[in-house]
Amino acid sequence: MSCRAPIALLAVYLCGCSSTHLALEDKTAAQPLKDDAERYIVAGVENDDAIPIAHAGSTPRGYDSPQVYGPTLRTKQLLKGLEHDYGLREITAWPIATLHMQCAVLELRAGADRASVLAAISRDPRVRIAQPLQKFTTQVGGLPLARFPNNAHAGTTGAKRK
Repeated sequence: MSCRAPIALLAVYLCGCSSTHLALEDKTAAQPLKDDAERYIVAGVENDDAIPIAHAGSTPRGYDSPQVYGPTLRTKQLLKGLEHDYGLREITAWPIATLHMQCAVLELRAGADRASVLAAISRDPRVRIAQPLQKFTTQVGGLPLARFPNNAHAGTTGAKRK
């Protein structure tokens, strides 16, 4: 009986090591923006998978692949490098698969000038696109949609439906 416990632990450990499933960071629960949009920029970097070795007649990713599309290790390193070099902090990020890109909302450090950081980061060869974070509001008839909490249909008068 006493030999089975270490063997079972070893088996569990080896199974965990042999797994090909990639654990991805969950960035879907984005941190709330602390300040106004002036404290943030949006940047996009390359997010291209390494060329996969495919079997004859299969798709490049394969049908049995447990991997979920997300940032590659190189992409994570690019974003961490940008954070370090420009004094930024990632708030949230998401992939754009068709463009082979990872976009991120990055918070400026206190006292940083957004225009200067944007000018510098736009020239950085690691960055495909950089822009200020834009703030939008949805309006109905010239009034913010928030004034119509019981109306789920844009373009209507805001009166409650029966």
